[in-house]
Amino acid sequence: MALAVFGVGIYRILRYRSSNTSMVDSVILPALFSINRPKDGTLRTKTTKKHNPELVDTVFRLMFEILWVAPYDRRRSNAALSEFERRGRETAVLLAATDLRSASPGELQTLLQAVGRLVQTIGRLESEALFSRWQCAEALAQVRRIAAIVQEHAAVAVG
Repeated sequence: MALAVFGVGIYRILRYRSSNTSMVDSVILPALFSINRPKDGTLRTKTTKKHNPELVDTVFRLMFEILWVAPYDRRRSNAALSEFERRGRETAVLLAATDLRSASPGELQTLLQAVGRLVQTIGRLESEALFSRWQCAEALAQVRRIAAIVQEHAAVAVG
């Protein structure tokens, strides 16, 4: 099993530029996990509907391309950067879990608040000069685009 986790860790580093294996799911390498293998030899896969893949991808792009910091970088210990990563994960999870077309106004408000906190955190990164102005400006533009899409759906849900 350690070999399987090691293999998945290498896979995640190459694909996402991150060694975070806390999200390892047995769906990635089902043949290495005996839990998902019934006695008849077939493999079962877990299917979970994830909503808003393009918006979730935008948040991941912010975290792993635009405002990415290497694990050995001294900026990694900065509280603002830790908060950005936490807010980015929170926003990505909420976006993936919320169907914007059928969400209640309360769910959309929660999502808007999470996006607003992400905007504030990016502003804090810019004020502390952890990234260049153009990186922060691009990140803010992307997050504001997400906020506009969520607000548009919230306006339809309310009115």
